[in-house]
Amino acid sequence: MKPSHSFFLILFLMAQASQAYFEAVPWGYNSVVTGLDLSDTVSVTSNDFASAALKRDGSVVTWGVDWAGGNSNLVQGQLTEVQAIVATDGGAFAALKGDGTVVTWGHEWYGGNPDPAVEADLVNVQAIVAVYSAFAALRADGTVVTWGDERYGGNSDVAQGDLANVQGIVATNLAFAALRADG
Repeated sequence: MKPSHSFFLILFLMAQASQAYFEAVPWGYNSVVTGLDLSDTVSVTSNDFASAALKRDGSVVTWGVDWAGGNSNLVQGQLTEVQAIVATDGGAFAALKGDGTVVTWGHEWYGGNPDPAVEADLVNVQAIVAVYSAFAALRADGTVVTWGDERYGGNSDVAQGDLANVQGIVATNLAFAALRADG
């Protein structure tokens, strides 16, 4: 028997419902949290020591080891209209906001506190990728901004001349690679 169009509509509606918001429930090491509102969670991102929940309203809730980003109090006022959160495994987070700016927190060795010059370049960002202790941000103009541990790609000065017309960035745990428009 061939399914009807209404059957496919019901499947579509069920698929949409499965993308509903959820309540995050943490447990395990450094996950004993009380008083956190983890309802209406869109996604949860973690590093080795802390977690961050992105909520439907674009706000962020964090927990875990303070130095690794489990405490976001210093940047909490900036964590609005967040669209995505990325984490380095070592202990930092970067939040991409709807206006293309980036907010970072966590340990500076792992990318939690970029140099002010780098921070000024974190505008018109379309995507962020992380390795163990560094971040790379792809900007709308096809340029790349990096920060964090230099050994893991946090300083891209040596490759900056080649990082033009970039269409995408991928990462291993230890390094980045950029795909340029010219292939």
